[in-house]
Amino acid sequence: MAKCSNCGYKLKITDWRPECPKCGVNLMYFRMEERLREDADKAELEYAKSQPTFDRLKASIYGNPWSIVRLVFLVLPLLSLLLPLGKIAVSLPFYNGDVTVNAISVYNALSNMDLNALLTLTGSELLGLPVRLILASLVFLLLTVLLILVEFVCVIFSFSKGWFSRNITLACMGIVFSSVSAVLFSLSCKHFHEMIPEFFDGAIGIFGVCAVILTFILVILINVLIKVKKIEVKYTDVSEYFLPYHERPSVIAAEKAAQEQMEKASQKENAGSVTV
Repeated sequence: MAKCSNCGYKLKITDWRPECPKCGVNLMYFRMEERLREDADKAELEYAKSQPTFDRLKASIYGNPWSIVRLVFLVLPLLSLLLPLGKIAVSLPFYNGDVTVNAISVYNALSNMDLNALLTLTGSELLGLPVRLILASLVFLLLTVLLILVEFVCVIFSFSKGWFSRNITLACMGIVFSSVSAVLFSLSCKHFHEMIPEFFDGAIGIFGVCAVILTFILVILINVLIKVKKIEVKYTDVSEYFLPYHERPSVIAAEKAAQEQMEKASQKENAGSVTV
């Protein structure tokens, strides 16, 4: 059976009223203020424990001008993939046209591509090698895009342990993957042209490929600059939340201010009564 929190009286089934039959205290609202205060203290303590993490996250993303510049530089590799990375000229009996290779055209091609037919061509004695090369080039291009997205996410944790080596490694891998993709595409175009010169011609876009590599180099340089400058995280002072409620400086100051206001109001009231 339940007991009264105030006097310890054992409540019966017939005691349906909210008041204790023995001491008369309201069981529902008994020590309500203290319980609310305890819940608030727990919430504030959790906030105090997690606040340093939020401060580090903010510092990583926009805590200083260099962090903001790094975010801009991280977008540049993705934008550079929209530049012409290569060009293909196809001349067939019922089709004749040029195709500019970039992230958008690759996405459109993959969306409309018959993968089964393409995989079948990889086993062809005539076109198997160049088809395999161009497929490998597409894979490395997709890996480059994935690395850019991963690094964009990792920058949020740039003040965690190992952030510098992680960011530099991802940027270097981006340079390697984009370069390998360009080389494989160039070799594929060369083999296609040698086997069917009257129907196919293609080459990499030097400007576009160099732009992609340059943007990754800029990402490396900005991370090195931030590392050299040793930018410190500005932490929010939450030390008082680890103290008991009535020992916190802000609570003491608020109680003191409230007491002073009450004293001033009392003095005014006394002065008015004396005047009358």
